[in-house]
Amino acid sequence: PGYFDQNIFTSQFNRPGGMVHANGKLFIADTYNHRVRAIDMVTEEVTSLLGSGFITWKKVKTIDARFEPLGLPTDLAVLGNMLYVVSATTNQLYEVDMKDGAARLLCDLPEGNAGLLRNAPLNINAGTNVLYVTMADGKSWKVDRKGKLSEIKKGSPYRFVAVCEWKNGVVGATRDGKIVYLENDGDWKTVGEQVVDGKPKNDVRVQGATDIMVKDGDLYIVDTDNHLVRMLGSAGDKLMKNYWFRPSQELVGFDAAHT
Repeated sequence: PGYFDQNIFTSQFNRPGGMVHANGKLFIADTYNHRVRAIDMVTEEVTSLLGSGFITWKKVKTIDARFEPLGLPTDLAVLGNMLYVVSATTNQLYEVDMKDGAARLLCDLPEGNAGLLRNAPLNINAGTNVLYVTMADGKSWKVDRKGKLSEIKKGSPYRFVAVCEWKNGVVGATRDGKIVYLENDGDWKTVGEQVVDGKPKNDVRVQGATDIMVKDGDLYIVDTDNHLVRMLGSAGDKLMKNYWFRPSQELVGFDAAHT
């Protein structure tokens, strides 16, 4: 762990969190370095885009690229031609120019009473003209391009680790290992749930999920504690597929953390 900008072979990071690919670059939330880093996939050079490297607890409306602090960026997403990053120390969501790193506040996020880091944002996914932000208290919020927040299905009994758009609704991975799907204004349905002898049984289970994403209509789940990436083709599936099979013995110590 450390901080050093050079190329992909020598650069250092410190507890990187989320990452997203756009415009030929891989953008990384370098959490403990309090920076957003960018890897050019052609030149293989690593640069710092946002954050001076110092932690901050002060809420601000703008951040001057690499010259002002950004506190604990945990995840990021791309929507349209803008990059979005969440700060865990200030509970804020920023809109960032991917070219020069200039950031402006999109919205303040709900804080609640979750200890030192308040109700920190842990996960963000981009949808159709909206963003989905999941907080440390397990609640997920939809944020439009103007920064307006609305809780996804207010009063939901589930506590999420990540939520994203899927098919004609939204899907979430819960802390207790379920994959649940919400279509239009209906109720959450547990994917793969069957009734056996009058009792609900769920075949679609993960352990320690940390992120989800959709590509080409399929849902991918990072099943961290099982060292797998799992895949679902539809909300009606009864079983998952293993997109990424268990690693060899030499890689057992590796923990998949993020898509």
